[in-house]
Amino acid sequence: MSRDLDLAHHRWQVGDIHGAMQTLRAVLAEDPDEPLAHAMLAGCLLDARRIHAALHEVEIALSLTPDLYMARLLRAQILTAHRRFDEAEAHLAELVQEAPDDPGLYRALADVQVLRGESGSDARQALLRKALELDPASPATLSDCAHFHLSRREIDDAAMMATRALEANPAHLEALYTMGEVKLAQGDTDDAREHAALVLSQNAEHRGAIMLLAKIKASRSPWLGTWWRFVSWVGLGGEARAIIILAAMYVGYRFASLTLELEGFTSAYSALNLVWLVFVIYCLVAPAIFRRALQSELAQVRLDKNF
Repeated sequence: MSRDLDLAHHRWQVGDIHGAMQTLRAVLAEDPDEPLAHAMLAGCLLDARRIHAALHEVEIALSLTPDLYMARLLRAQILTAHRRFDEAEAHLAELVQEAPDDPGLYRALADVQVLRGESGSDARQALLRKALELDPASPATLSDCAHFHLSRREIDDAAMMATRALEANPAHLEALYTMGEVKLAQGDTDDAREHAALVLSQNAEHRGAIMLLAKIKASRSPWLGTWWRFVSWVGLGGEARAIIILAAMYVGYRFASLTLELEGFTSAYSALNLVWLVFVIYCLVAPAIFRRALQSELAQVRLDKNF
């Protein structure tokens, strides 16, 4: 691996996604056929939630070097992000046959379980146990284990795993973010906010840390918290599920409204329409207020001078 690729890999691993992409694009400007650069750029794009661009880059890497392990693993992770779960699992199963001692494969399979909506499943637990058995000191795996316990509301076990992750690497961003989630679950919103701010000072686009700040805001305001929990619940299964739920709510409202009107229940009909109007206004106003409050929190974060 060249010095520039080493630098890009280091930046990627510490969370400096923009710095890594800048270095990788400079490498590709000189050598457009460098498969490792395309693969790492795909990984950075995946971390930046630019899923379609990530898939494009990983396909280029695999067209140049079909057996490039990093690209093959990243392709499975990108397919998972695309919610193409069966393809991702089949791809990962092939890799497990070739590299059964790679803990990253079991973590990737566990991630599929999370996006399937089975974050607390026994299947995910078994996969994480296997990954931890192969690399007991991995802060990434320990952080994933902590999140698994959080999904089951096993707060003490989550705290133990998060502590072990930070002991393994005190500067690991995922471990720091995970500890923030644990602190929030324990009711310590101040400490949770400090962990989120520390992560964001190193990586201002860390999705988990931004979401953690949002959850902290929601926990401190019942009015905004209700909206946040509603939106989180609606969006659990992706856009398709959200559209179905919202459409079902509207159809249910219209059906109930028409039924009450036809049956002559005037008071109930008026009350239902008033409730629906308040709900619609609430859903229009709450996001703007919540966004402003979150921006106020983010504005207080001081970026690391090397970011």
